[in-house]
Amino acid sequence: MAAPIWILYIPVFFCLGIEHIHYFIFGTWALAICFVLIFVRRVKISFTPANEINIFFNGKLKYSGSPVNLEYVRGANIADGRSNTVLYFSFSDKKFMFNILENRNSFTSGTTKQVELLRYMVTVFNLRTEYYKDSMQGRIFTYWNPIYKESLRPKEYNKSER
Repeated sequence: MAAPIWILYIPVFFCLGIEHIHYFIFGTWALAICFVLIFVRRVKISFTPANEINIFFNGKLKYSGSPVNLEYVRGANIADGRSNTVLYFSFSDKKFMFNILENRNSFTSGTTKQVELLRYMVTVFNLRTEYYKDSMQGRIFTYWNPIYKESLRPKEYNKSER
């Protein structure tokens, strides 16, 4: 079982001594940079004039689909412009989950990018709103697509069938 990284830092900090503390600081800084480069991805979600949904990761197209393929979007409450939760896209052939790191302080006015995206999708695709659950970050809602075609979903294997 892997130990949290801060537990490993404690013995290293005390073993290095005060004269080698700059190695400890540099190592922490280098580890943070590596973490950002490996795990943080720049995501862009765009819509074509024909309402095709395109999802890009680091500038590369990862998914392109029509609104008929979109089953639901799950995310923040669009009535509360400052909500910020995990954003889910469920298409007939693929699912996406985005953890959005958007910090807003109490002095900033306006809505978050997630709420702006969800408001746009609700108005353009006429998505139906349904309450999902409460979380630490706010209320989570599911926005269902009324024109979703169930027949496009691939058949899943049922273990009880032989």
